[in-house]
Amino acid sequence: MAATWSKKQKAFLLLLAVFLMLTIVGRLSYSKQFHGLLCAARTFHHFVTSDTNGPVIPNEDGVTFWTENGKPKKSMPRKISGAKAENIQRQIKLKKALKPPKPSKEIRIELATGGKAQRLPQAIIIGVRKCGTRALLEMLETHPQIAACGPEIHFFDKNYKKGLQWYQNQMKPSTPDQITIEKTPGYIIAPEVPELVYKMNKNTKLLVIVREPTTRVISDYTQLKEKSTSWLSKATFEGAVLDGNQIRSSYKAVQISIYVKHVLNWLKYFPLSQMHFVDGDKLISNPLPELKAVEKFLGMRDVISSDMIYFNATRGFYCMASEFNTKCLNSNKGREHPYVSPELMNKLQDYFRPYNEKFFKTINQRFDWP
Repeated sequence: MAATWSKKQKAFLLLLAVFLMLTIVGRLSYSKQFHGLLCAARTFHHFVTSDTNGPVIPNEDGVTFWTENGKPKKSMPRKISGAKAENIQRQIKLKKALKPPKPSKEIRIELATGGKAQRLPQAIIIGVRKCGTRALLEMLETHPQIAACGPEIHFFDKNYKKGLQWYQNQMKPSTPDQITIEKTPGYIIAPEVPELVYKMNKNTKLLVIVREPTTRVISDYTQLKEKSTSWLSKATFEGAVLDGNQIRSSYKAVQISIYVKHVLNWLKYFPLSQMHFVDGDKLISNPLPELKAVEKFLGMRDVISSDMIYFNATRGFYCMASEFNTKCLNSNKGREHPYVSPELMNKLQDYFRPYNEKFFKTINQRFDWP
């Protein structure tokens, strides 16, 4: 007859099995538990034998003791001496020495943008108004080493209080091998600007594009008459440039065309070697030689060639095309000039001639002006 188990016997066997399982699990984790107990005992011993009322928090340089109110006291050094202490200090110093330095904000930006960052300009087209500054900038943009800022910023003559960081933020992102450039034709005539540019970077390269002074005055008058709401909008060209029978020297368009006066102000701060003068008349009729001269002045690679230049009969201007960019002047360029009598043309040319001669001698360069 088969033996039968009572409920009490079954319960006893179940408890025995559970006890055996707990015993096995306990033995497997014994080493970890024992290690934890040793650490707890060591900490308790340190707490009891110390003169503080709180636990200790070890760090790499020492032990921080905590007061009853939870605020830390001054860290105290570990009680380690001899060769072991020296070895620990050497390891700490080595760890700090091998830790790479945190990159600057500029470097982090360059890494995030593939090497591009906004930089202060290394070159500036400072003038002259109505001589082809826009054409020069847009033609230069076809060169892969040029990072040109499109709009006129007027930082040094109108927005200087906004600071250099604001100025830098207006620049087109560029790589380290590119030249950041901006143009503001008003810089050349502003008396305070040369010193401010020098303070920013005394090595800044300056580009000045000029045209025959009388032609420039006519072009300036044409634009001002179109946009002005003053008496000039109703004045004829003759009425604007003449005061009786004499040239109105106070007329701003006339003042701007006296190039030598403005250049001498810039030469107080920058050597002539950092200034390059572009013939604006030739840039219109034969741009390649002028662009190659600028390319050399800025230290750029020999890229611009005759294959990149073509004449746009519809616009009436030369255009630039390359694998990097294509640039043509806007259709609003080339406004129709007013009629100017030969007598007034001669009078204006006679007025500017002595100033032109001083200008040629100052810059050691001549232009084909009457």
